[in-house]
Amino acid sequence: MKYIKMLTLIITVLLLGNCGIKTGPAPDDVPGNIEDRLEAIKTAVIKAGGVADIGVAQSRRRDIARKKARIEGENNIAKIYETRINSLGKKFMEEVGSGADVEINELFSDVIKSVVKHNLSGAYPKKVEFLTEYEVIQENAKDKKVPMFTCYTLMAIEPTTMNQSLFDQLAKKDHKTYERFRSSKAFDELEIEMKNYEDSEFSN
Repeated sequence: MKYIKMLTLIITVLLLGNCGIKTGPAPDDVPGNIEDRLEAIKTAVIKAGGVADIGVAQSRRRDIARKKARIEGENNIAKIYETRINSLGKKFMEEVGSGADVEINELFSDVIKSVVKHNLSGAYPKKVEFLTEYEVIQENAKDKKVPMFTCYTLMAIEPTTMNQSLFDQLAKKDHKTYERFRSSKAFDELEIEMKNYEDSEFSN
């Protein structure tokens, strides 16, 4: 009987001790892991021919953090698309060797701005993750825990949507240059990217 009471006492002490243990965040719920996961998806989308990037934002309101992260992600993919098409434009200029580099460069720059402006509405959040942290503030002479939400949003856009708009704008602004572009290796490269994306797991 004595041993049973002692054993019961030991178990009780252990249980009470465990109740006071503060558990940290789950292994996945840390910035590094979230960023690594989204970066891996982003890289896969881009390799498949898509356009994607991550937006990160903080707010005490979850909805505001999400909205701000989405806007940052949209701005990021706009820059990526612009860089990609500018590169193709340079390849096209090198290929045609027309001596009209300035005109073609201006044409592509003008068209890209128009395409990005009118098509970012087609961007969508492919993956959204939140990290919630708490900080203690003084309110009415008392400590109060308030949440801070960090939203990580992977934004993506179908390359076909952007590229078809690019073709339409080029044809509208300078049909002759557009026809030459369609016959170029740069255009073939763009079509291969679109085909690869359509065949990938990321295509909607």
